[in-house]
Amino acid sequence: MNPVDIPLWRHQQALLTAITAHPACELFFMTAGYGAGKSFTGVMLILSLAFKYQDWAVTVGVGGDTIKRLRQTLLADLFQLCQRWGIAYDQNTQRSELRIGKMLFVEIAMSNPDLIYGYNFSAFIGDEIDELTQEKALEVFRAAQERTRVTFPDGRAPFLVFMTTAQGYRGMYQIVNDLDEKGVEYWMVRGRTYDNKALSPRYFRRLESIYNETERLVFLEGMFANLTTGRVYYGYDEERNRLKTIPFAIEPNDLIRIGQDFNVGYSCGTAIVKRDGVLHVCKVWSFGEIGHAPKMIRTDFPPNVIEWYPDASGVEIVAGYSKEVRENGIQLRIGTINPSVVDRIFFVNKLFEMGKLVLWPNCGPLSMALKVRQYNDKGDPEKGKGPTAPDHRCDSLEYVVWRIVSRDPEFLDLWSAGRIGRKTITDRIVA
Repeated sequence: MNPVDIPLWRHQQALLTAITAHPACELFFMTAGYGAGKSFTGVMLILSLAFKYQDWAVTVGVGGDTIKRLRQTLLADLFQLCQRWGIAYDQNTQRSELRIGKMLFVEIAMSNPDLIYGYNFSAFIGDEIDELTQEKALEVFRAAQERTRVTFPDGRAPFLVFMTTAQGYRGMYQIVNDLDEKGVEYWMVRGRTYDNKALSPRYFRRLESIYNETERLVFLEGMFANLTTGRVYYGYDEERNRLKTIPFAIEPNDLIRIGQDFNVGYSCGTAIVKRDGVLHVCKVWSFGEIGHAPKMIRTDFPPNVIEWYPDASGVEIVAGYSKEVRENGIQLRIGTINPSVVDRIFFVNKLFEMGKLVLWPNCGPLSMALKVRQYNDKGDPEKGKGPTAPDHRCDSLEYVVWRIVSRDPEFLDLWSAGRIGRKTITDRIVA
């Protein structure tokens, strides 16, 4: 196999060079803005390792927050490049393994850190660790440190590489600060979105118009900054975003889109109708029995086309009520995975700030939830118990908003600002 010579952005080159130039160093990190090429850095690292150690049985872990997302992003880019340059590879999706030469690359879902303990690695490459909760990120780091312990054939020390867009003071931030406190050696590279020369200046200007000052530091400059102080939905202003009167009547040709959160005894739903480029939250529910939801929804919107977007973790729950869904003519769409919590909250806040998301006066319970939900002391949105906990109603709003933003051309700039280059989550129409 011949080496692939591809021009790299300066932060990509800096990380790859550091790994080669510091063979005794075992910890490498990259924080980078959206679109700065984090995942492609992982691709080039995999190829450089495969070229160097192709004749040895070296095992490397390659982690993503989920296997599906890992395959949609980093591995998809890797396979495209391999095909383009004639590099032979063999992927076994059942075993989550990839072979290039004699090297074995193991696909790891970092959302399940226990999977890491089944292997002994010479290197571990983790992509987007801050997509995990703080607790999961720390568990992944500990597990990867314990199991990345096999010296390379040429004597190079085993090493870990984690790349992410920092999502505030979350996992990556705590990891590197703990290392600083302990005086542990590591190498840190920061990548700026602006350093991606393939993106146009006009594109940067559009993103800058959407982000506030703190968000620009994180999402464009690749820096750590606190995104999680105070209220979760800082963009919601009841005076500005909650209408005093119902602005229009629902017409038969209006598409009604509904987000659904599941809890035993109180499953919250939120309905949105789009009118003149603005998303109107026109109805909220708390279903005591989720099986009654299809009939209640159809009763409230008799002639309309209805798309229902439930919490993807509730697939089995929904499957039990497919008959009721069909009988009421509702299009039930299940995401393959739930969208990122960070993205969901970001889109909701930005739409409120832009005046593109409003609540009708009959949506008081949702308004209250948006006003009171806070971040906990670990920097995560609070999760409560019982029907009055604000996260249930907020989650139902986030599910439907995320899917509208991900598909509607009117929100293309906002979608790009939230996750540059991220594949859209695929929905299955199950009824």
